[in-house]
Amino acid sequence: MEKESCSLCHEYHPVKVYCYLKRTYRNDYEVKNEICIFRIICENNKKKNKYEGLKLQYTLTILPDFLIPYSIIPVESIFESIKEYILDNITLRQAAIVMCCLSPWSFKLYYIRFQELVNQWVILLVELIITTQGEYIEEQIKEIDVNLNNNKQKWNNFNKHLDNYLLQLSKLKASPIITEEMKYPYLHTLLCKTRMGLGP
Repeated sequence: MEKESCSLCHEYHPVKVYCYLKRTYRNDYEVKNEICIFRIICENNKKKNKYEGLKLQYTLTILPDFLIPYSIIPVESIFESIKEYILDNITLRQAAIVMCCLSPWSFKLYYIRFQELVNQWVILLVELIITTQGEYIEEQIKEIDVNLNNNKQKWNNFNKHLDNYLLQLSKLKASPIITEEMKYPYLHTLLCKTRMGLGP
């Protein structure tokens, strides 16, 4: 047990790490395997939940890279649930079902992360568009700061920049063509490399 900055509550306190949590998965050959993985317990958030009646995330499971593709929550389903929650005004429970989950709180965790990170995503996309020599006039860049409290505007702005970036990327020689179905998984991989992914 070491005293370090906690990625869940962002405070310095002892963090418990359980490394013998067992998980099973099926590989590409449909063979069932069992593996021990790490799970971090944030005692601060756990106590707040118990004594203050909050519902903060207090566990963080760390999966090895080769297990991530077998996640039961596809990345595209997370983004689809966020889109429908914002644009179609579905309930938290309905959004969780779209995301392949039963608990509304599971969806809410991802939605909170989206709200916290979406402006950084847009800025990153603008920088990438400029890097790929896409023409970006001043008025378009100003749109990053428009209606920051309007979630519908945030979503539309984010997707417009994402589509623009993928369009510019497709014009580069030897660049992969990202299909509509793969744009969110591709984006998530990109965001994870810059430490701005959907994880806490």
